[in-house]
Amino acid sequence: MKPNLLLSDPAGNSESLVDNVYDTIKGAILRNELTPGTALSEATLAEQLGTSRTPIREALKRLEEEDLIQIVPRRGVFVTDISLEDIVTLYQLREALECYAIQFVPKYGDQSELDRLIADFEQAPEWIEAGQIDKVNDVDTRLHRFIAQSTRNRLIIKLVDQLLGQVIRLRAMTPTVSGRLSQQSQEHLRIVHALKDGNVEESTEALRQHLQTVRDTHVQIRLRMQ
Repeated sequence: MKPNLLLSDPAGNSESLVDNVYDTIKGAILRNELTPGTALSEATLAEQLGTSRTPIREALKRLEEEDLIQIVPRRGVFVTDISLEDIVTLYQLREALECYAIQFVPKYGDQSELDRLIADFEQAPEWIEAGQIDKVNDVDTRLHRFIAQSTRNRLIIKLVDQLLGQVIRLRAMTPTVSGRLSQQSQEHLRIVHALKDGNVEESTEALRQHLQTVRDTHVQIRLRMQ
């Protein structure tokens, strides 16, 4: 079944229209509504989204740069997969970038946002109990973006944001492991409390262990699925 792709502002100017098309297609990929291997047609997308092919083409170029699609000459456009090797590489890159970035939190991080993150992670057990998994995942993503943004380095922020896009997508493709969300919330609390205390060494080690545990979990799940 084809996903229901709807633009939030189909009458926007040309630049905002490309952004809108890009966000719409990217959202469908990240939610795994457009699954790996799905062929994307410019004509079909233009018809679905009620626009010309030009913004579709521009949006697809951006999605290819983020490795969410692959444009194969004379064959077509396809949603990429995330292989076992990709998972390992993804978390190697995240560990390198985020464990570097976290040292900037005490000096440049938005401390009010850090307080909000702590409050949200402390509330996470209630969300898990209520089945509000999207809230748990959203605060997870916010933490890692917060760490990257604390560097005030546009390239690092952009790279981490692209990696987090793949993480969101991987999460949608992966079955939930019983008890893992609760364990993950405890790992996040260790990170944010260490940051609040200004303990860079402790927060870095907590972040490193967290990322390695998430990586190993995804690898084990993928091996079982193969």
